[in-house]
Amino acid sequence: MPIRCFWVLSQNINRIQAQNDMRSLAISMYCQDKDACLKYRESLEIEMGKVFEFIVDTRHERVDHKAVAKLKASLDKKKKK
Repeated sequence: MPIRCFWVLSQNINRIQAQNDMRSLAISMYCQDKDACLKYRESLEIEMGKVFEFIVDTRHERVDHKAVAKLKASLDKKKKK
């Protein structure tokens, strides 16, 4: 790995750690005020984005036995290597 690439990656690690530290600091500050805590939670939910939930109706699902066999065969090949 070239030295320049190493230092760029190293700076990114420090930046990410600083971001995590800032978030931890914000959480500890917002925990002291209920209204601020609720606002911060809302902003984190917006940042996180929408989480999709779905229900699989197993009564209408069918097992693709050929696909399962292919998957097992590919896993067996990886084990042998």
